[in-house]
Amino acid sequence: QATGGGITLANGGINTGLDFTTVNTLDITLDSSGGISLNNFDIKVNDRSDVSMTAAGDISLANVKINEAAQNNSTGFVNITSTGGALNLGNSTIRVEPVSENIALFLQSSGTLDLGSSDIRVDGVGGSFNKGLRIVSTGSNVDLGSSQLVFNDVVTSSGSSLNQITAAGDILTTGVADWQVGGRVDFLANGAIDLDGFSLDNPSVGGTGIGPSRFRTTNGGLSLKNGGIN
Repeated sequence: QATGGGITLANGGINTGLDFTTVNTLDITLDSSGGISLNNFDIKVNDRSDVSMTAAGDISLANVKINEAAQNNSTGFVNITSTGGALNLGNSTIRVEPVSENIALFLQSSGTLDLGSSDIRVDGVGGSFNKGLRIVSTGSNVDLGSSQLVFNDVVTSSGSSLNQITAAGDILTTGVADWQVGGRVDFLANGAIDLDGFSLDNPSVGGTGIGPSRFRTTNGGLSLKNGGIN
C-alpha cells in the first residue's frame, strides 16, 4: 500500500515460484493514492486467492503476467480499478480460473480503458455460479485494442447477464480484437460503438438459451464492419 504516492514494480514478481498443485492461500492487494506501474512483472495465486489493484491515478501494465499457468478452479477474482485515471493493460497475460466468483474479472477506470494487446482467459468450469466479466470506463472510452479474450460463462440459471462492457464514451477498437465468449456479453456505450475488424465467436450457452451478445448505443452510431460475429 502506498498512501502518499504511486507504486512501481519492475523486473520481478510475487509468488513467481508458486506450485499451482499445492494449497497456498494468499490474496495479493496493491493499493495506491497515486498510480500503479508494473513492467516485466509476474503475479501468481492459487487456492481461490484474489488479485486486486486499486489506484487513484493511472494504472499501466507492460509485459505483466497474472496467474499465467493457473489450473481450473484454482483462483479467486482479479480486480483492476483506477478511480481517477486511465487503465492500460499493454501486452499483459491474465488468467482467471474461479469456482464461485459472481464477477471473476473486473476492470474499471475513470479515464480511457485500453485492453492493448492483452491475452485474457476467464474459464471457470466448476461450481454452480455464474462467472461474470465487467469492463467499465465511467468517464471515457473502452478500447478493445488487439486483445484476445476467451471467456466461458458457466450459466446455470436463467438470470440476467452479468457480463458487460460499458463506456461513458465510445466502445472502439484500434487493433484487430479476437474474442471467444461462451454466454452473453452486453456492449453498452453512451457514445458510439465502432468495432472495425472485431471478431466475436459467441455461441449460446448449452442448455440455457442465453446468448448471443447485445450491442446498444445511446448517443452514437453502431459499426461492426470488417469483422465477424458467429
